[in-house]
Amino acid sequence: MVLGRRPPGRQGSPRADTGATAAVALIYSAALAMESVLLPLLALAEHFSRPEIGFLTALSAVTQLLFRLGTAPAMRRYADRRLVVAAALVLSVAALILTWSDALVFFVISELVQGAARGMFWTATQTHVVRSRTNAVNRMATVNFVSSFGLLAGPPIAGVLAERSFTAALDVAAGIGIVAAVLAGITMRRLPLFEAVTERRRKRLWSRPGVRAGCWAGVTAGSWRGLVNSYVPVALQQASGSSAIVGVMVAVANGASIAGAGLVGTMRSRGRRWAFPVGIVAAGAGVAVFGFAAHAPILAAAALAASGIGAGMLQTLGPTAAAAAVGKEQRGDAVAIAGSFRAGALFAAPIGTAGLLDVVGLSPALAIAGVLLALPTLSALRTRLDDAPARPVPVAEARADAGGAGPTGDQPAGPAGAAGRGGMAASDSA
Repeated sequence: MVLGRRPPGRQGSPRADTGATAAVALIYSAALAMESVLLPLLALAEHFSRPEIGFLTALSAVTQLLFRLGTAPAMRRYADRRLVVAAALVLSVAALILTWSDALVFFVISELVQGAARGMFWTATQTHVVRSRTNAVNRMATVNFVSSFGLLAGPPIAGVLAERSFTAALDVAAGIGIVAAVLAGITMRRLPLFEAVTERRRKRLWSRPGVRAGCWAGVTAGSWRGLVNSYVPVALQQASGSSAIVGVMVAVANGASIAGAGLVGTMRSRGRRWAFPVGIVAAGAGVAVFGFAAHAPILAAAALAASGIGAGMLQTLGPTAAAAAVGKEQRGDAVAIAGSFRAGALFAAPIGTAGLLDVVGLSPALAIAGVLLALPTLSALRTRLDDAPARPVPVAEARADAGGAGPTGDQPAGPAGAAGRGGMAASDSA
């Protein structure tokens, strides 16, 4: 061992690592929120049509979905910390692309790159957190809650800077992303790589009601986020004509989502069960009301606040419910599945709203989208979120899944073997 170097997987305490990961997510979220506001505003300034703006936002969701699904196998080759660093740098590149040119092809590339950064960052970050041996759900809720403050700070900063120069605003967003990458590389805990999990065991996740609940929560929360990143700024810009007001209003929605995330953290199991349908209704109804209230600042702010609270509750409930419903060795897979549904909704909501614009105006389109966001309520009322975690997979069953590999068919050799099948391998490529 090199003198002064800590063994892989033993750098820092889990509590300190949670704080470091939360700080990285906070800074990253600020850069992401700035870009999410700047891209639609810049597109409007370049006279793109509203359907074109919705299509651009949906492109980001496509690559996010692909990279969410691809990050899980990537963590068997590269340490999750390294993927977090890469994702933050990729987000910076997405902002810098539009400082070179404002042609349509550069918008397309920027959105695709931003989606890749999102998918890689959130999957790697949340998986990094749930790998802790204790209090995985609470640690993930902490990271989600703290990162929401970045979403709160980013839009007003972007709006104020955009009033002066879009290029300067994009440069600041890129700089913040670089800071997040450096901080992640310095402070986040070095953990071993994941061992492969068979496809058969991944399919068993769907038998857990908590995983299904996490997916439904992801659908509504992802749809809400897709609209806030696309047509909500467009509606506000048309109503007020001020980029600063757009930034403040989006910050109201994001601030409400912080409150919703914090509210869920104070609830017991029974309260969380009812928070699921209530959050879905609040998110959908708030968007529906906002569709016709964009010209009334107070009513629009109230509608965005209500929808933000609901979406914030779902943003916390989704991954935590999915992770709590399975054993420790499958929490990363559960989080990835719930996240993929959220990414899919990020794509579907702007595209669906763009399709409605050919038939109705923007206000009715947002109202219809809000109603559709509330549809998962029926499923939510039948779902219990306080189910006990899934039983561990017996050694004999795991051996059958793995084809009898290894001395026990379940645990790999080496110091990390106690993590079990689907746990962590001994090597670390950080």
